[in-house]
Amino acid sequence: MTEYDPAEALAEIERTQQKAYGEQYLPLWYVPGCVALVTFLRISMDFENSLLSALCALAVAAGFGALVALMLQRSRVRWTLRTWSPPALLVFAAWALLGAAAAYGVHTLADGLDEPWRKALAGGAAMLLLGATTRPMEHLVLRYSKGRLAK
Repeated sequence: MTEYDPAEALAEIERTQQKAYGEQYLPLWYVPGCVALVTFLRISMDFENSLLSALCALAVAAGFGALVALMLQRSRVRWTLRTWSPPALLVFAAWALLGAAAAYGVHTLADGLDEPWRKALAGGAAMLLLGATTRPMEHLVLRYSKGRLAK
């Protein structure tokens, strides 16, 4: 019979789980897709016809549902609230606020344009910024999560 060391077996399981957790990535199209939907919603709220605005809001809700379904189908991301440490949540929140601040700044700087164009430009800037910084944000979140796993 071979000797069985339960502590070493558990350590090997934990190493395997941490490796799998560290390989989880958001698709690069997901965050820019969300920003595009929010931008479309913001532009549609300026329509004179409230029925058209309501229909656009329903289309955006369906779009968010489709994005989430597609992400879950095509990616291996299985983050849950328990896998996030407070510093990791802080990094993610700061990253999201950075995108919102960029959109606000571009919207403010584009003062000479008509409102729908200002919103579209602001949304585009946020899409580019968040899309380009998704991977660095994920690496920071993983570092600050300290390998915590979903149970």
